[in-house]
Amino acid sequence: MTKVAPHAPPRRAAWLWAAAILAAAAAIFLGTLSSPFVHDDLTVIGENPLVQESGRALEAFAADYWAMREGDEGRDRLYRPLTILTLAANRALGGNAPEGYRALNIFLHALASALLFWLGLRFGLGRGQAGAAALLFALHPVHTEAVNAVVARADLMAAIGVLGGMGLLLGRALPAPLSAQGAGRGEGAPAPDGGLALPLGAGALFLLALLSKEIGAALLLWAGLWWLWCRAGGAPEAPAGERGHLLRASLAMGAALALYLALRYGALGMWLRARPPSLLDNPLAHAAAGERLLGALGVLGRYLKLLVWPWPLSIDYSYAQVLPGGEETALWAAGGALALLLWGWAAWRWRREAPWAAFGLSLFLAGWLPVGNLVAPIGTVMAERLIYLPSAGFLLAAAPAAGALLGRWDWRAPAGALAVLALLSGGLSWKRNQEWADPLRLWESAARASPKSARALRLYGQYLYRRGSFEEAIPPLLEATRIYPLYDPAWVDLGIAQMQSRREEEAEVSLKRALGLNPRSPEGHLSLGALYMGTNRLIAARPHLERAVALSPRLVEARFNLGTLYLKEGQRTLAIGQFQAALALEPDRGDAHHNLAIALYLEGDEAGARRHAREADRLGVRLHPALAKTLGVAPAP
Repeated sequence: MTKVAPHAPPRRAAWLWAAAILAAAAAIFLGTLSSPFVHDDLTVIGENPLVQESGRALEAFAADYWAMREGDEGRDRLYRPLTILTLAANRALGGNAPEGYRALNIFLHALASALLFWLGLRFGLGRGQAGAAALLFALHPVHTEAVNAVVARADLMAAIGVLGGMGLLLGRALPAPLSAQGAGRGEGAPAPDGGLALPLGAGALFLLALLSKEIGAALLLWAGLWWLWCRAGGAPEAPAGERGHLLRASLAMGAALALYLALRYGALGMWLRARPPSLLDNPLAHAAAGERLLGALGVLGRYLKLLVWPWPLSIDYSYAQVLPGGEETALWAAGGALALLLWGWAAWRWRREAPWAAFGLSLFLAGWLPVGNLVAPIGTVMAERLIYLPSAGFLLAAAPAAGALLGRWDWRAPAGALAVLALLSGGLSWKRNQEWADPLRLWESAARASPKSARALRLYGQYLYRRGSFEEAIPPLLEATRIYPLYDPAWVDLGIAQMQSRREEEAEVSLKRALGLNPRSPEGHLSLGALYMGTNRLIAARPHLERAVALSPRLVEARFNLGTLYLKEGQRTLAIGQFQAALALEPDRGDAHHNLAIALYLEGDEAGARRHAREADRLGVRLHPALAKTLGVAPAP
């Protein structure tokens, strides 16, 4: 005999599920609050004047997302003003401490998880089915990038807009087959609303999604796919009131799209990017149509694998980890295409008995197609954050299907399976969060999971030498340059590691190679100038350091090194100017205070020299004994 599960009153049970989902989404990420900024966070937050300068946040509506790289013609042209606005709000409220930024990301993820639960109820799923899908969404390890990478909140915000918009449209403007059959009645499928609430809400949520990230277009794409599916699948004819809701909602979403496109064109001055992304970022963009299709399906296969078994994970999949051709890509493509075809077949075969399969498929496709490099190349070949929204569709289809299969015998079977999956997912997410807490561990794990990625290897090597492991940094950096010989930042990092390992001749070759690839690299000029200065070739060092400052006036290290060179050459006035410029950019740079004190003393300004010597001592820089004695500055205890 089949045992019946104990149950709480319907409304109370729904609230208990919602509370559990919110708690799980928050708890699994609470340990990440103090994790440092990494990768794109360092640029989009740390170097962005619209975020860092008070009163400029609203300029984001008229600016490129990568406006801080205005001189880089190859940058991706994106328009995400609401995302920038939230980053500026974090900066205004809590400065650059990561806790506030990360707390907001955790809140957004919890809200998206709760909205997925609500969406399942709106569709007509039972509380257990909708709750299982949302709980696994909250804990899924593949979402760790979307939550831990602060700027990936664009995906969280867009998902909130899309899931919220879907919930408003279902049962009002678009069919919710299970609700029509009576499932979930009373909490997930209220009677259609009248008036302007539906079109205004749908239009506002669509605009929120679009202004957060381009994937917000998935709401309109899903609405079209779901309407077509219901028409083709023989869904009951919509009543006249529902057709009126659909028309008004469509007009409101069309107006939101027109406003977005006008704002976007006004800010970017173009409809599409002027040139394809780099080979490093997206090799599919440089492939012929057939190869790009194969590569896109290969990425799809990898995504589906990560949704089923999310380990190992990587922050980077760039060249040459994922390529448009080859046997490995063909195998992944075959798996991805077969899985998608089987999903589509099952959705059609059981369209009446299990409409959630088609519903989940429509959301998965709507979220994947804009970022799948299938319709048009995007700025990256593959990223885990890009399947944040598609994963919701996958789970909305998989959770009810698994529950129906296991529940044939006993309610405890699906409940036990959910408990095991939740614990496993939570454990893997917790483990992954520990890697995000330390940039070196993060890039080390990326180098392991994506051993063919030139960027993963390069940044792993970079963080190694930043920790003082110079010799250990050389092998991954050498491998990065072997995989992608045109990668000038990798040559720069290799030269730095070789220089610090006392391999000066090898370092000079590497740095000259970098400047041969990119003569406008300020880091390349700075590093070669520092190498020459360290080997007492001051005449050779000077033009490179001056070029580094000219190319990047805010590069503090270049100004400090140039000031030190001028001081060695006896050009104290020029040295003072460089040290002062460096301190204007980084006031707590102790070695700049120290060297400025020397230059001022030699110029006869003892009061100024004493002031900067004391500041250097306060910041932990050991003063030259003769300077300390002459100026009467006692070392700090």
